[in-house]
Amino acid sequence: YLQTLLERAPVDLRVRDEAKALPALELELTQRGYSFIRQASFGAPLGIRITSGSPHLLEFDTFRKGSFEAQDLAPQIIAGISCHQDQESALDYCGGAAGKALTWAALTSGKNRLVCQDPDPAHREEATKRSKKAGAHLQIVKPGELNPEDGLFHRVLFDAPCSRLGTLRRWPEGRLMDD
Repeated sequence: YLQTLLERAPVDLRVRDEAKALPALELELTQRGYSFIRQASFGAPLGIRITSGSPHLLEFDTFRKGSFEAQDLAPQIIAGISCHQDQESALDYCGGAAGKALTWAALTSGKNRLVCQDPDPAHREEATKRSKKAGAHLQIVKPGELNPEDGLFHRVLFDAPCSRLGTLRRWPEGRLMDD
């Protein structure tokens, strides 16, 4: 296990939607000479893994347009497995920067009440930015802000404790930073 932390993590991406963003990203990856595989067979229908090279994602037109984000495969699979039907409500209880909630939003075409809760103001701020960029409608709250009169949730995702190993795999020098 520790050996994998010393190796460069694979580059996994999650597209905003299958109909428009996925073909556009596949075209741009092909034009730039990168090999990739779709991750749908692994339970991540909006996922792509880049299998060659180390792309500078910030240079991609599709990234600047908000068509995709970098997201490890594991949370994509969790979001895919726990995805709910249209018109259901869901709470990502310890939602961080809303990666799984944004995956839910993409998989349900934004027709659901989706709430992302996190105690960290920086995470909530990042979640708000990412939600706007993706065109997703997420309610982002801090603990204690949910109103019992708003009703119950059909699904609750509680991903704890958050180990942040996915982040460390993509950004190993982050373990040397102070919070």
